[in-house]
Formats: sequence, C-alpha cells, structure tokens
Amino acid sequence: MPKSVVRIIGIDPGGTTGVCTFAKGVGKAAGWEYENMFHFFQLDRKEHHVALWRLLSEFDPNVVVCERFNSRPAVGGNGTVNLDAREYIGVAHLYADMTKKPFVLQTPAAAKGLWTDAKIKTLNLWQPNQKHAMDALRHVLYYMTSNKDLTAVLATRPRPGATSRLP
Repeated sequence: MPKSVVRIIGIDPGGTTGVCTFAKGVGKAAGWEYENMFHFFQLDRKEHHVALWRLLSEFDPNVVVCERFNSRPAVGGNGTVNLDAREYIGVAHLYADMTKKPFVLQTPAAAKGLWTDAKIKTLNLWQPNQKHAMDALRHVLYYMTSNKDLTAVLATRPRPGATSRLP
C-alpha cells in the first residue's frame, strides 16, 4: 500500500456492529476505488464474526479503531450482559495483531462527547436509522482529530484529476 494512502476502520461492536471506513488517497480496496471517502454500514445478522474478518482483510486498514466494551447490566433490565461485543473486539484485535496494525480502543464517552449528532449532521455525514454505524463514525472522527501526526497527513490535498467512485 502506498504511504500516501490512509485507511482507517472504526468499529462499534455488538449484536449489531457498526462499521465506518475512511480512505484518503487514491487506491483500490475491496473492489472499489476511493479518494477521500467515508463509508458506513451495519453488520446485523447473528454471528457476523466471519463477515467482520473478511471486511478487515479486504479493506486492509492502516489502523483499527474500536469502541471499548464496558460490561454493565442495563438499568431496569434482567441483570444479564450481552457479551457479543467482546467477541467482535477479539476478531478485530486478532486481525490487527496478525497484520501488525495498530489497534486502538476508545471509550464511548470520549467519542460521543466530542462528536455529537449535531456536529456529524453539520458535516453532512449523518445517516438516519444507522445508530451503530454513526457510533463507528464517531470513533473514526475522534481518532482522526486526536492524532496529531494523522491530522497533518489528512490536511494535504489530493492530487489533481483523481476520482472516486463505487462500483
């Protein structure tokens, strides 16, 4: 992968896993060409471990950013905790370890505290009915704005004539 290409994946793990990918630079991954592009979606079918692994392998991010899981029973709930998030964090962490890519855990409060719904809407990135994908986007944005080295890379302009498109 050329050094000028930055690819970040943000993951909000759980029963429905939110995913946000960001690419800056010109290149091709997972069958699509990109230049300065956000893409978000949700993996919502039960047991999506393999789908998450394939996504990570095909997108080949420079860094994997994941929401930290805090195990707390829901207030007013039945006292149980859904541990699916831990499994999906494990998939992402294993991928990062095996590919020698940085793996970053962030708290939900940090990402939501800086990147509110209003700020995301101001950037025209808001997607209704995509709660978990928007949480993954928050983690990518938080990582991008809190990483000084990355901020300098992202401030550079793309080369003239470059295009981006989905297949």
